[in-house]
Amino acid sequence: TSIFTNLQKNNIGKAFTMGLSQTVEHEKLKRYLVRGQEIAEKHTIVFGDMLKESDLPVPMSYDTAVTGATMRIFSNRLIAFHISALNAYSVVLYSQAMSKSMRADITASF
Repeated sequence: TSIFTNLQKNNIGKAFTMGLSQTVEHEKLKRYLVRGQEIAEKHTIVFGDMLKESDLPVPMSYDTAVTGATMRIFSNRLIAFHISALNAYSVVLYSQAMSKSMRADITASF
């Protein structure tokens, strides 16, 4: 369940950062969001492969839900706050997943 939950969280986080990166004007924050997308994609591949190896379903990606809107809605500070909160939550979820897993090969993937 931890793998599935973390995979879903990464899919949602990737779509969230993808949408926000389209609207951000500050270049450094935009690079940070794009880097977050890349990390989420990497983790999605790793966790998805684990589920596929065990013939378990892989949750769908939410990338198609992101529109091409570029109108700025949120301030850069609000976006940075939300992203840092999501990063902290990710650390919590990964820590819980590692403590629950009895398999060393899965724990190493977190």
